Amino acid sequence: MLLNLNEFILGITVILLFVGLIFAALVSYKENEYRAARLFLIMLLDPLIASAFIYFDYPYKTEIIWIILFLYWAIAFFLFLPYGNKKNYKSPRPSKRIDERDVMFSRLELKAGSDRFEQYYKRRPENRLLDDEF
Repeated sequence: MLLNLNEFILGITVILLFVGLIFAALVSYKENEYRAARLFLIMLLDPLIASAFIYFDYPYKTEIIWIILFLYWAIAFFLFLPYGNKKNYKSPRPSKRIDERDVMFSRLELKAGSDRFEQYYKRRPENRLLDDEF
């Protein structure tokens, strides 16, 4: 039995979907994202089910397969919506002003014995010990 063009495209889509989901599950597992890895493995059922339907003959076969794929991806979309374990992320933007003179790289530019050197460590004596060690 030869496949028509629509069935061939469905077959290629199913194969790419299967390989992509396996890759995504492996990457998620490697990054210790076990929930995502499990979800990707659950989603592997979709290409398996769709591939089983490609080779059977019945009316509106390709339409039914496309509906199965669509419904499965709609469900998958809701599976990947974040829920629970909300993390409080801090903004990368500083909440207060930073004195650039206190940055390590600026202190590295200070020359021992200079006026700026003496003024800085008079103002911030707590940094002197660590800077001397560095």
